[in-house]
Amino acid sequence: MTKKMYFNKLDSLRTFAFLLVYWQHIVSIFLHKIHINSTLLNKIIIKFIFTGGVGVHIFFVLSGFLITYLLIQETKKNKKINIKFFYFRRALRIWPVYYLVLITGIFIIPNIFKSINFEGNILMNLLFFNNYYLTGSPISITWSVAIEEQFYIFWPILFALFKGKRILYLSYGIFLFSLFYSLHYSGTKLGYYGTISNLKYLMVGCIGSILFSKKNKSLIKLLNHKNFKLEYIVITTIILHVSSNIFYSLAAVLNVILIVLYLLIILNLVLNSNNNSTVFTKIGKYTYGLYLYHPTVILICKIFFDKYNLNYKNEIIPIVLLITTSTILTFGVAKISYNYFEKYFLKIKRKYNLLK
Repeated sequence: MTKKMYFNKLDSLRTFAFLLVYWQHIVSIFLHKIHINSTLLNKIIIKFIFTGGVGVHIFFVLSGFLITYLLIQETKKNKKINIKFFYFRRALRIWPVYYLVLITGIFIIPNIFKSINFEGNILMNLLFFNNYYLTGSPISITWSVAIEEQFYIFWPILFALFKGKRILYLSYGIFLFSLFYSLHYSGTKLGYYGTISNLKYLMVGCIGSILFSKKNKSLIKLLNHKNFKLEYIVITTIILHVSSNIFYSLAAVLNVILIVLYLLIILNLVLNSNNNSTVFTKIGKYTYGLYLYHPTVILICKIFFDKYNLNYKNEIIPIVLLITTSTILTFGVAKISYNYFEKYFLKIKRKYNLLK
């Protein structure tokens, strides 16, 4: 990617989104200590624990934005989209780690740790339809990757077929269809894990990317407003996230606003991207591996703690030790994976980059 195609602060957002998912998964180990009832305080506490959904939704909006932005830039440069090369690029980034996690999670780890079982549909996992066949296995984390892969299959084709404003109108249409579909199936697995239900997040990213690239007057006016500051957007997002668990009657409206706020956070970071590097920015390139590896690492750490009778469920020192061990190992595995496995495929992927 050229510098123009790369927004370094979005790597920071990737890191933040991963940490939201990781926080929920690591803290859920100790959820038995929190007595969930209808009190206002508990509703707020639970909302701050269950942040994983927010992280996944940010990843979706971010994917929609970046993929569409790259398709727009490719169209501007080459007057067309090379769909075959697009598929090659996505496969070289997604498939290696994805299938490594599947192979180890289905065939290797269950044979080493007998308490870890895989009861899912192997074919559906291999074909990226595992978001409809979820199990308690740690590889269930791949459900969101499956949705993104399904999106990557049809979106460049639609983008190539629908020119000009038609792609924007189509995006609005898909967003609305997804929104009403998810409302209809609200509270069900289909409403949360289904592809159609999650298209609303991807489409908001697509819409934002199209409007941003076309320098839409209303959007530019908003982005240049003196109050368009990241801290204001984040604070508003937190308030609405907590409120959606308190005011159930307004949850649907609040969730739509939240999706838009995720996009505004992305746009703010795009506008303010520079060459400065932070810890979050550096971690960003490892987030794909971090996301897919962490459930397995956490579960293996729990098995060892159980084996040696370390009471991580009630005693503070084992709790801290489990969190620390899981975190260090997760980051270690992801870094090794990136440097010695993923980089090989990323080098090949650059051969199909038409925006050099």
